[in-house]
Amino acid sequence: MTPPLRLAATILIAAGVAFALTAPASAATASLHPTPSTRASVPTAAVAAPKVSVGLTLADSGDLGAGEPLQAVVTVVNPTTTETPAATATLSIDANPFTSRSTLAAWFSGKTSNSIAATDVATAAVPAVSSQLTGSADLTAAATALPLTFPGVYGVSVEVKSGSTVIGSARTAVAWNAASAATVPVAIAVPLTVPASSSGFLTAAQLTQYTAPGGILTTELSDVQGTDITIGIDPRVIASIRVLGKSAPASAVAWLKALGQLPNESFPLAWADADLTAPLHAGSGAVLATKSLDYAINPALFPTSSGTTPTPAPGGSTGSTSVPTSSSLVAWDYTLPSLEWPATSSVEPTDLKPLAAAGISSLIVSSGNVDDPDGQGLDGASAKSDSTTLAVSDDVLSGYLRTAAATTTRTSAVTPITELTTTLALMGLQSTTPRAVLLTLGSNWATSTTSFTRTLGDLYARSWVSGATMTGVLAESRQSVTLDKDTEADSRIDAVGELLSAESEVAQFAPIAKNPTAITSANRLELLALLSNEWIDTPTTWATAVQAYLSQADDAVSSVQVAHSSRILAGSDQISLPISITNGLDQDVTVQLSVRPRTARLSIDPADQVQTLVIPADSQRRVQIPIDAVSNGKAQLVVRLTSASGLAVGSPQVLQIDVQAGWETIGTLIFVALVVALFAFGLIRNIRKRRRANAAADDDAGVETDGAGTND
Repeated sequence: MTPPLRLAATILIAAGVAFALTAPASAATASLHPTPSTRASVPTAAVAAPKVSVGLTLADSGDLGAGEPLQAVVTVVNPTTTETPAATATLSIDANPFTSRSTLAAWFSGKTSNSIAATDVATAAVPAVSSQLTGSADLTAAATALPLTFPGVYGVSVEVKSGSTVIGSARTAVAWNAASAATVPVAIAVPLTVPASSSGFLTAAQLTQYTAPGGILTTELSDVQGTDITIGIDPRVIASIRVLGKSAPASAVAWLKALGQLPNESFPLAWADADLTAPLHAGSGAVLATKSLDYAINPALFPTSSGTTPTPAPGGSTGSTSVPTSSSLVAWDYTLPSLEWPATSSVEPTDLKPLAAAGISSLIVSSGNVDDPDGQGLDGASAKSDSTTLAVSDDVLSGYLRTAAATTTRTSAVTPITELTTTLALMGLQSTTPRAVLLTLGSNWATSTTSFTRTLGDLYARSWVSGATMTGVLAESRQSVTLDKDTEADSRIDAVGELLSAESEVAQFAPIAKNPTAITSANRLELLALLSNEWIDTPTTWATAVQAYLSQADDAVSSVQVAHSSRILAGSDQISLPISITNGLDQDVTVQLSVRPRTARLSIDPADQVQTLVIPADSQRRVQIPIDAVSNGKAQLVVRLTSASGLAVGSPQVLQIDVQAGWETIGTLIFVALVVALFAFGLIRNIRKRRRANAAADDDAGVETDGAGTND
């Protein structure tokens, strides 16, 4: 190590010691990365040692030149309620270098049977550590004490003992005299995405938040500027900014312009970074894509144009300010337009054909998605399966990179950086012409990667590491690989199947609407948003969002219905049956109303049995259906709504009708009979009265005659 590097290493160690002594929260920091110290803690069975964790960091992240001393810092984190005893730390190193990536990875992960290196090279006293505090000690092994002969990567460990009791141990590795290692090209790919949500487009408020200083999109963009990193761009972000027109936040417009000026290689992600293959596994016959976006375009948000079709400006800036089209909303000048990035370990061999049919000829897949006898990564990233080109990201190295980028201090980043750079050194020492490797960061990496720029600097500072592009990766000779056949969890695929079924029901329902694409297109965008890869890491939250989508879809297909009716009394031979139809959509619908009796007690003219009706948005319409009652009794009418093509709309309603045919005619006859009887009774009575009156008059006249005769 040169004097400047040695000085830097000394400063680094001093900083590490200072941090360890003044930061009792180191235990929380250590949890960000399962370091070998945590995994290799070895308490003895004889004495119940405090449950402390031991860490080991090397100067210059394990880059050790020939003739240089090995300098290290051991830390003891005590989260218990009791003080640890004073102890001794012993630094050890193996005399034999690692011969394969698999053995090195097993050493780092703690899976090897031997947890301590073979040769002791230095010791140091570790003071007692009080509860909730961290103690540390410096260890230095002279160059002459190191049993190293050949350039290589060697295991290093530390064991902390109090008397005969082992308090803990930790392990790492050193790349010794690795200047002779061949350069390993390292390419990095990252997604430019935002936190998962169930909305199709991003709102102006969300865009303002994400593109503000410190926002996730702002951070992602600034972190990749000036690098060779390949970026996967979520087209939802681009379209969400463009569709807002003159109402788009100024910060979002500026961000989109800066994105268009980036020289980095780029490729499209699925809308909302949706899972490409889960729908295929759930029964979809093709890769899900967006439908028309025209429904979301409001011409009032754009200046009056000359009527020409807008085209995106070169480099993918915001493009024309005239009214956009569905295609221009998402248009972008990608350098790798046929490359896509499915969810981790999600691609099966049978997926390749439908992916190719969707225009996807190249994929980024994880090494865990590939059958590999080593299990620790392939010999380079360039591969193929059948006719599909693959860029295989290295899961192990990507894990080291992600952990290093997520650390909050340089001290806590030393361990993952050491694991990453020493593994690359081993690859460079084992091959004169190493193939390019691909590393990736996960969804929304900028929310947790506080040390991304520093991590890149530490990585590419190694003499055996060089930058590479995705084009360079794909240009290398491709090794044939076999993709795994059993990838995503059955529970996830089952849930995706439910989502597809719900979308299918909405698609069958939509044609009755005045603008059906406004329903189907918006519904597809929401479905893609629910398939965002980020939801995979939050299954509980995702399950809640899935249920909300299913409920929303059910509400949509139930928004046009025949209103429920109580039992109806048909009290005449002919009646007009009122039927109400509700429309809960925000647009007019056209339906066919079908009314058919189940019994012969009712009769409906064929011309009235089927009617085409237009129901205004958010309203209810009542229609009258003429019905003839044939005979008395209970009857049923089945009322259905269908689309013009005959597909059912809503649920059929069965109306219950009590038929009392002809009761008014009988009543009228009875009434008439009663009236006639009353009239006859009155007439007869009058006649009898007159007869009695006439008889009385005759009697009076006879009396008068008799009297007159007597007087004579």
